[in-house]
Amino acid sequence: MDPDSAPVASERPARIDFDPAVAIVFHFDESLPYHPDGIRFIATLEDGAEVEATYYSIGGGFIVQEGEEGGGASANVRLPYPADCAEEVRAHCVDNGLPLWRMVWENEQTWRPADAINAGLMDLWRAMRECVYRGCHTPGELPGGLRVARRASQIHRRLIGAFAVDGIALYDGPEAWIERIRARRAGFRRGDQVGERLRAGRQRGERLIRSGGHCADEWSSRRHPRRADVCGLLSQRRRRGDSPLPDGGR
Repeated sequence: MDPDSAPVASERPARIDFDPAVAIVFHFDESLPYHPDGIRFIATLEDGAEVEATYYSIGGGFIVQEGEEGGGASANVRLPYPADCAEEVRAHCVDNGLPLWRMVWENEQTWRPADAINAGLMDLWRAMRECVYRGCHTPGELPGGLRVARRASQIHRRLIGAFAVDGIALYDGPEAWIERIRARRAGFRRGDQVGERLRAGRQRGERLIRSGGHCADEWSSRRHPRRADVCGLLSQRRRRGDSPLPDGGR
């Protein structure tokens, strides 16, 4: 820091006594008027006067102060694709042949130009990348006093390996870290493989149910007695000429 630009003592903020256990109050049965994700700061001055300010987290990493322009002026904005619920979002995308991101992009340009949107998105990306990097390289417990263990660093060590060998760092910073992840080809697609097995199992189960009576050959009554009971019930319905499914298979 440039010494000439450093604030003088009179301009520096004063230290105050602050006990989070007492001074932070959660109002679980109340909601602020503009948005539920809000916080109100109240400071009592030496003369007894109170100063307060309210801030809202409106999503996407954006914070607005109550009374700021843009904090509550959305009602006066005409969006090309206005939507108050998911069904309206879907209707806009279907009717106009738009992917979801394109609809959001067009709406966002009501408030700011494309360059400003891109700059804001890059700021969000950098903040998220730094957050993930810090979490993957910080062992121990999460702050807050609840003694919640940090798991990201343990999972990261299993997938990627140690951050350093013999005291020598294997990479330095998020960019080199990302390149190491790509080079290691860690098994991040395992979740996709599990999902494929689950989908295959669900489809197989649907075929067995609709075949009605043939699943007894698929499942051993000794290993799966409950499933065998279900199969027996389906077989009875089939013999009576009923659909294997209670709703007629619809």
